[in-house]
Amino acid sequence: THATAHGSIELKSSDYPRRQMQGGWSQRRFQARAGERVDAFARDIASETQRAMDDLGIEMLIVAGDEVITSPLDASFHQSVSDRVIATMRLDIQTSDSDLLEATLPVAEAAERERESDLVQRLRDAIGHGEYGASGVSDVLAALQAGQVDTLVMVDDFEAAGWADFGFPAYGAGDPPKSHPLGGNSADIVPVDIREALVFLALTTDANFNVIHSAAPVPERVAESDIERESVEPRLPAAVSLDEIGGVGAILRFSMDGDSKA
Repeated sequence: THATAHGSIELKSSDYPRRQMQGGWSQRRFQARAGERVDAFARDIASETQRAMDDLGIEMLIVAGDEVITSPLDASFHQSVSDRVIATMRLDIQTSDSDLLEATLPVAEAAERERESDLVQRLRDAIGHGEYGASGVSDVLAALQAGQVDTLVMVDDFEAAGWADFGFPAYGAGDPPKSHPLGGNSADIVPVDIREALVFLALTTDANFNVIHSAAPVPERVAESDIERESVEPRLPAAVSLDEIGGVGAILRFSMDGDSKA
């Protein structure tokens, strides 16, 4: 499941050298000790950051600070953390939380939009190859119920009619059928929110689930009443691309004939 999570880590250094000692060997020893303390502090930050990211399922990290700490941090991060670093920014340690968000949020949003575009393209490539992709609610439902889906991809404003017989269980797209398609009691068929059914099936079959944003988020400081209709941003490209194949799709683990994806 892909989600956005926020966490907070606070570490404070103590006994950090503040004065520059003078004089040959003593100064070099002082500088070496200062460097050792910075490196040790960076290792602590790196360790706690990895723990928080793994616990919260955070997929993107922006490192912000001055070069004194960001360089040793880069060297201390576990590879699994380094792979999730999307940017390193030079910011003063006294930067306020609001200024920090203002500086980093556009970077995070741009990275998320790029990730979504790449994912939709992967989906369309899988569909184009004919065996390891499904599009449209009917085909995706069938693939989910067969346990084929590796990754479910759905636009955030997707809507469609659907039905379910939770006793079987069985799910389908469209209005509830008058006769049970699997030979059960038609009275057991009820209308359902197909979005919830898709997500439920993805979670119960260990499939990944990704929502594609249809529009860029509006900053919290901008009230809806202040946004003119003409200034509303157009639908994002990844959402448009997903709309073209029904608003929902799936990258499959294996094809209908049982062959696993390489």
